[in-house]
Amino acid sequence: MPNSEPSRLQQRILDAATDLFSNLGYHGASTRDIARVAEVNETSIYRYYPRKRDLFLAALDAEFSKVRLRADLISTLSSAPDARSAMRALIQVIMEAVMQQHALVRLVHFSVLEFGDDLHDLYGRHVSQLLRAASEYLSRWPELVETQRFDTRITILAFIATLVALRDFYPVLAGDHLSEEALERAACTCAELWHAALSRSPAAHEKPLGTLAQA
Repeated sequence: MPNSEPSRLQQRILDAATDLFSNLGYHGASTRDIARVAEVNETSIYRYYPRKRDLFLAALDAEFSKVRLRADLISTLSSAPDARSAMRALIQVIMEAVMQQHALVRLVHFSVLEFGDDLHDLYGRHVSQLLRAASEYLSRWPELVETQRFDTRITILAFIATLVALRDFYPVLAGDHLSEEALERAACTCAELWHAALSRSPAAHEKPLGTLAQA
């Protein structure tokens, strides 16, 4: 039952774990610290999560499950009149999703650093379907994909990486914070640049970067 005491207790543990793991990383947050923040006995954690790793994966899984794309933005995607508008709409949707999930982005950072490629199953359930949906959306605009020689999912990940870098790394590197308005303007600029790059037909003599080493 969702409102039962065990469920509330487990949710407190998960919330505390998400907060600490997303700020301190897997190795930086102990189950003792998580128990303290959740105001539970440490043995209660192991009742639900036999290993610390299980708790980290549960926190990451729960944050991925919170990703929701706003209905009005989905409508914007469906009604885009041209490829340029479609590119801007897509990056707006991605920006909305990324901006809403601060803990998720940080958990992904730490999962990559501390688990490497050991989370394929979890990412397969969440990220792959999102990338597939976005890639299928881009495929509706042939001028953006027909001239390209790489998987369009790379483009989507590049969008996300750009936004994450602007939001999380820009303050560290530049010593200043971007407002949401400034971030949105930067995202729109990136959308224009990606549109220009993706819609440009490669010259006949050009080779994709992936084949240069084979030349």
